[in-house]
Amino acid sequence: MILPEADEFAALFPDEIRTLLAMLRMGNLGGLAVAECDDMELRTRLFDYFRQRLEAERIYLFNYEVSSKDTNLVRSLTELTDHPRFKNLELTGKYKSIALFVYGVEKFTPDQRENFVKLLNFLRDRLRLITQPVVIWGTSAFVTQLARNAPDFWSWKGHSFK
Repeated sequence: MILPEADEFAALFPDEIRTLLAMLRMGNLGGLAVAECDDMELRTRLFDYFRQRLEAERIYLFNYEVSSKDTNLVRSLTELTDHPRFKNLELTGKYKSIALFVYGVEKFTPDQRENFVKLLNFLRDRLRLITQPVVIWGTSAFVTQLARNAPDFWSWKGHSFK
């Protein structure tokens, strides 16, 4: 069932919603996108919206909050997707695929965020080992930092949404 809110988001962001849903529906083909959103309440509503839209299509939306204890996103996501619980989620047959929404970068200190960006740029090729679509959500300040300070990552990522 699509929420009444769904029409609101589709009307406000028609191209972004359509493109992001298409990417997430690709399932185990992977994919990488960056989504910019400064309004944390709106981001929460969008997460719920996508979760419900995708659940109707048997796609599980896994929300992953980054940890200030580990700024290496590639390692964190690799550990997550290799974990037996995650593998069980994939193998139950309940879902056709899983998509990952990464969030929480805004809570990093400036040094942690700088390290996060450097590691993303340096390890971008290893993201290919993650077969699920990944969307990294951040504020406009973070997305600007990412575009400026991780040019190889930025040119390599698939889509960006605002």
